[in-house]
Amino acid sequence: MAYQVRYTGFAAHEVKEAFAWYRDQAGETVAARFMDEVARVEGHLRSNPFLYQRIADEVRHLVLRRFPYALIYAISGDAVTVLGCLHSSREPLTLAAWLNRLRR
Repeated sequence: MAYQVRYTGFAAHEVKEAFAWYRDQAGETVAARFMDEVARVEGHLRSNPFLYQRIADEVRHLVLRRFPYALIYAISGDAVTVLGCLHSSREPLTLAAWLNRLRR
């Protein structure tokens, strides 16, 4: 079964912020590689989102290669909802905040 991958407004904004940072700090090529990596992991989420570590209830995370980011997501039916794009070196949201994103 192929899952649909959707982004919350928060998650889409965080991906755009990361892209803009890479574009401004490292150039278009690195920014494009970041987006290619996001597209690659979306493919994994479409085919088997249950492969990745559960961090609470149905909330899971998938770590990107070569970039210090993880997609935080939840599975519901045939949909994968990306709740956030978390930088691994920044102060993470509390688990309650991630679960609150899921409810929105």
